[in-house]
Amino acid sequence: MRNPYKIAEWIIVTTTILAAVAFTVFIVIVRANNSPRMMSIDARATKEAAKAEDIEDLKQRNIFFSGIEDTTIKKGSLITLENLPENGDFLMRYKIFEKNSNTLLFETDLIPAGEHVFWDPSVNFGEGVHTVAFLAEPFFETDGEYMPLTCAKNIVNIEIREE
Repeated sequence: MRNPYKIAEWIIVTTTILAAVAFTVFIVIVRANNSPRMMSIDARATKEAAKAEDIEDLKQRNIFFSGIEDTTIKKGSLITLENLPENGDFLMRYKIFEKNSNTLLFETDLIPAGEHVFWDPSVNFGEGVHTVAFLAEPFFETDGEYMPLTCAKNIVNIEIREE
């Protein structure tokens, strides 16, 4: 009968040798895959670098928001949602919510600078005072994608009268 201690010693030595060989092969494969000859430029990286440059440029610019205040209007009157001309190539999107329920009442598409869209509050409300939240979200177009920049929220009371 064989000595069990010798068998255990043989298993340990063999396992250690196999592990060392496997680790060496692993290192050789990793080094080969990380060598400059095996790499190529990731096209996404150049786009990300361009976006980073855009972001740095954007940090130096101002965004101008159109003011919206408490107001009293007649039924059927329109409220102007504009993107001021000073915003240049920034686009603006408005979302209007009923404040208490947070229900979305109206949303614009992206509005170019110097243009506007109208909203008729009487489509959503009857006569009386209504509290709404105006959310203005500027965007910047880069490579066909629209990058959100920041947002401004304004809570106002709109009184709608029948007269």
